[in-house]
Amino acid sequence: MKKYYHAYNERYKQVHEKGILWFSSDHTPEVHDWIEYYGISKYSNICEIGCGEGRDAISLAEKGFNITAVDISKEAIKKCKELSREKSIEVNWIVSDAIDLQKDVNMKFDYIYSIGTLHMLVEG
Repeated sequence: MKKYYHAYNERYKQVHEKGILWFSSDHTPEVHDWIEYYGISKYSNICEIGCGEGRDAISLAEKGFNITAVDISKEAIKKCKELSREKSIEVNWIVSDAIDLQKDVNMKFDYIYSIGTLHMLVEG
């Protein structure tokens, strides 16, 4: 994994040790708007790349969508698993670099989305 992984993983770890989230727990409204606009079925396989602490994936799973969510940070995915267990929802959480996604995730998706991942694709 790239050098930037360590910086982000440590930032997640620091805030989680304080009992807080790095980002808001409120979902991104545009994700729900997009799902509705394109008429995406709850039976579709959806993938979120760069899920962070899982706010959007959790929100969609609560509405009954089939979600796989990916992030490079093991600490972020650990928090995602904790939060989804608390809500008794199922999300397929995967640790992977977005660049290496094809080798780490052997699945096909009907829809793939990302909120704020491009800024992370830098040389390390």
